Amino acid sequence: MMNWHRLDFRRLANAAALAFRLSAAALLALWLAHRLKVGLPLWSVLTALVVTQISLGRSLKATLDYFAGTIGGVLWGACVAVLVPHSGEGSLLFVLLLALAPLAFAAALHPWLSVGPITAPIVVLLPQMMHTSPIDSAIERVSEVLLGGVAGLFVSFVLVPWSAFQHTREVAAQSLERMAKAVPGLIAGFELGLSDAEAHRLQDGIGRQLSELSSIAAEAERERPLRMTADPLTGPLHRTLLRLRHDLVIFGRAARSPLPTSLKASLQAPLMAVGKEMGGHL
Repeated sequence: MMNWHRLDFRRLANAAALAFRLSAAALLALWLAHRLKVGLPLWSVLTALVVTQISLGRSLKATLDYFAGTIGGVLWGACVAVLVPHSGEGSLLFVLLLALAPLAFAAALHPWLSVGPITAPIVVLLPQMMHTSPIDSAIERVSEVLLGGVAGLFVSFVLVPWSAFQHTREVAAQSLERMAKAVPGLIAGFELGLSDAEAHRLQDGIGRQLSELSSIAAEAERERPLRMTADPLTGPLHRTLLRLRHDLVIFGRAARSPLPTSLKASLQAPLMAVGKEMGGHL
């Protein structure tokens, strides 16, 4: 039987919104590709799916990275295909190696160019199958990606847009709730002692959420130039939560051993009061 109390309806709503945007972006890209008669509508649809992300900031980064890798792969692949003759199988293998290896090296150094090694072989090999020139293949590839990117961005910004700033606030609030729930267990350690396993269990989810918050805050800052409102900076919020997390870690280390009997009677009640105030404040 499903436990409705533990069901995260907000998470389900966010998942449904992303599914809706992905489906809309794919359909819009395919419709535009058919209207504009592009050669391979599949690439427009795939591009729309890649650039349509969960937040506006992530969608913008995915689009810029995808376009950068595509343009780099198209330019290098077209240059190699045009300048190096490849009429036979051996020469074609050499041209493919020459087009692929430098882009793979660049993508290993700069992950935002990871689409380049995929694009260059398409530009080199597609003319062999479609009986077109490398230049035509390059232009077709850019137009397909551009069409898919426009469709994906339009859907991300117009249909159920999800701001990374709002997501930052939500994750920060969840982190504070986890900290508040961890405080009583940490304070109890001063009376009973706290094992390493128990300390990790109490605080494990906090670290994961703050790691998630770091990436979401970066997306929010990329989104800032597109927003008309002056949202607060996300950096101070993230740093403050990290400091609170470090304070709880210190509490956990101090609570590994129970208080000495001579101090327990005088300190236990104030510690419990401090823990109650901390939990309530968080």
